[in-house]
Amino acid sequence: MIVDSELFDQLRSLAATLINDFDSSMDRVENKNHTADLEGWKDYFWESDTIRKAHLKTIEPVGKNKLWLMHINFFPREHVDLPIFGLGPTSTNMIQAFFFDPRNHLVEESLEQATQGNMKPFHDLLEVIKNPFSPPKDSRYLEPSSIEFEQTFKTFCGT
Repeated sequence: MIVDSELFDQLRSLAATLINDFDSSMDRVENKNHTADLEGWKDYFWESDTIRKAHLKTIEPVGKNKLWLMHINFFPREHVDLPIFGLGPTSTNMIQAFFFDPRNHLVEESLEQATQGNMKPFHDLLEVIKNPFSPPKDSRYLEPSSIEFEQTFKTFCGT
């Protein structure tokens, strides 16, 4: 049973407004590799000329699940000079914040170097992600990956 309350109604209304806004400014797409098939979970995906993927997830407090969650992520296309960022309003009526997500190619690079005994790229990246709400000082951490990397790399969440 989905929980009924004024707060949850307001959060559902916020999600509906965002969905309408995104539908009017981007194309809705399917992502079968990512959509959860769980009661109360809903995933929505969009794309545009500048956004490779916009993702909105809501989780309703159903059954034993006592959490209401919504998060939004935007993944820019390679030619767009924007970082990956996300926003997460929560049921405590606060906004978590915008965050800078480490670029996948840099994560892969640091892990590859670490397996070869060079821990410096890993430690450098770790210093950057310790402050996810501040832009990195080194612009390298904001640069997009190569087109080849983008076309072949997939994360566990299908991004």
